[in-house]
Amino acid sequence: MYRAAKDTPPCLDNATFAGNVEVQASKGRGRGLFTAKDVIAGELLLCEKAFSYCSSKHSKTSILINTHTSQATLGTQADLITDIVQKIFRSPSLMPVFTSLYHGDYEPVDEAEVDGMPIIDTFLVNRIVSFNVFGCPRTSLENHSAKSTSESPHHTCRIFIKASHINHSCYSNARRSFIGDMQIVRATRNIPAGSEIVFWYAIPGPNYTYEKTQEKLKNWGFQCTCAICQQSKKIKKNVSSKRLALLEALKAAFGNRTSADLPKAERILNAVEKTYTELATDLPRLALWHPYLLLTRIYCSKNQQDKVIETAWKVLKSLGFKIKRQNPLSLQSPFEIEQWGLMEDCLT
Repeated sequence: MYRAAKDTPPCLDNATFAGNVEVQASKGRGRGLFTAKDVIAGELLLCEKAFSYCSSKHSKTSILINTHTSQATLGTQADLITDIVQKIFRSPSLMPVFTSLYHGDYEPVDEAEVDGMPIIDTFLVNRIVSFNVFGCPRTSLENHSAKSTSESPHHTCRIFIKASHINHSCYSNARRSFIGDMQIVRATRNIPAGSEIVFWYAIPGPNYTYEKTQEKLKNWGFQCTCAICQQSKKIKKNVSSKRLALLEALKAAFGNRTSADLPKAERILNAVEKTYTELATDLPRLALWHPYLLLTRIYCSKNQQDKVIETAWKVLKSLGFKIKRQNPLSLQSPFEIEQWGLMEDCLT
C-alpha cells in the first residue's frame, strides 16, 4: 500500500470497509456515524476509499468564483470541485450519494435534468466541499516522520462519504490516518455498540479556552458542546486568567532547552494542575500534556531516566489515561491501562 501511495495520483487498489459502523440520526447534529457493535481501543472502525481527490501535483491551479457569496476557491480545492462535477455528470446515479452530505442552509435546485441531461448544481457541490473536504498528507506515516519533504503536508484534497458523517468533539474517541486515497479510522477508546464516533475538526491547543475553540469551529457553523467545552465555558474568568499566566511563565522557565530551569517548570506545572477541579480521568487536562511531554524530552536529552518515566506518566494522566501499576511506588512497575484517554500524535 505504501509503495502504491508514492504514485501520483496516489490511487490504491483497495475497497472500502465499513462493517463496524452505520449512519444514524445524531441528536442536535443531523446525522452521525455510530458503532454497529462493541469495539475496543485500537480496533478498525472504517477504512474508506475517497469519493474524489485532487493532488497539488496535478492541480491546474483553477479559480472558481461563487456568484452568491463573491468568494473565490483556488487551486487544489477548485480542481476537486471540478472533478466532482464531471464525475457526477458522467455517473448521475452518484448524485444522491454525494448530495446527501451536509450543506448548511443552502437550498439546491429542484430539477434533476433538462432535455435528458443531468443538472449539476455547482453551487451545491461547492458548499458540500467547503464543509466536508479533507486536507490530507500522501501518507500519515510520512507526515509524522522526521524525514523532510518538499510536499505540503496537506497537499491533497479529498471527499469521503462515510467519514464525512463523523461529527466533531474535543473529547474524541477515534483517530484517523491516511494512506494514498484511503482514510483509516480506528477507535482510541473502548466504544459500546450504538455509540457515536467523534473526532476533532480543530485540535485543542495547550492554551485551550472555550472562546478560542469556538472561533476555530465557526467555519463549520456550529458550537462544540462536548464535556470539555462545557467545563471550559463554566470556568471562572480569574481561574482562566491565572492558568494562562502560569503557562506564559512556563514558557520562560523552559526558555532554551539546554538552559531550562526544570525545578521551576515543575513547580509551575504543579500550580497549573491546581487550576483544575475535575479529575483528569473524567475530563482531560489539555493545558498540561504538551508541557509534560516537553519536560520528558528534556530529561531524556539529559539521560535522567527516572525523571523521563515520571513525566511520561504525567503526559498520559493529563490526557485522561487511567493506568494501574502493580507497584505504584516503582516507576518501572508492570502496568495495565484501565481507561484510554485522548490520543495525540506523540502517542501513536
